[in-house]
Amino acid sequence: TKPQFSLQPLAVGEFLLNVEQREKGALLVDIGAEITQACWFEDGILQDYFTLELGGNHITNDIAVLLKTPFQEAEQLKLEFGGVGESPYPLEYPLQVTTPGKKTLRELSLSVLLDIISPRVDEILRIVRNRTLQELTSTPPSLVCLSGASVHLTGLFKWANQIFDTETWPGNPAPIHCPSEEMCDPITVAALGGLLYQTN
Repeated sequence: TKPQFSLQPLAVGEFLLNVEQREKGALLVDIGAEITQACWFEDGILQDYFTLELGGNHITNDIAVLLKTPFQEAEQLKLEFGGVGESPYPLEYPLQVTTPGKKTLRELSLSVLLDIISPRVDEILRIVRNRTLQELTSTPPSLVCLSGASVHLTGLFKWANQIFDTETWPGNPAPIHCPSEEMCDPITVAALGGLLYQTN
């Protein structure tokens, strides 16, 4: 009998990784708002995991501090224009930024925003890679799944591919049929995974 309480990484892994992947060996990296969790699945079960106290809010805070703009506006800039090393917009694309206490807007190029986001994402992924090899498995993982709201950042998977030296992907939520695209959004994945885990 499974316990009533389900760890979030276990729930997310249940939803995003299929049986074959959990059996063969896969690393799930869930980048949350405040923390990032790395979970190692092998032989069909969650073997071990660790928590890193860095997440999407730290990226937003970097933007807010360095651009001297309110946190909520920094979050909006990240969601709308953010990327890791690249963006769907030209690098010289002009962004309008608010300065607290002032009514006038400042203009800066998109490349400035990317230069803030990319180093923090790089730091998070490199720490995860290094700690994975130290704490979870001695063999570099060949299957790496990224989840969490930050996976929407343009260029994230290409950047992660270089760091992990393998193809990373956003998971394959096949066990549950998603009635809408919003239901398969990374923010709802943990809840859906928990439902699947409890019903199995």
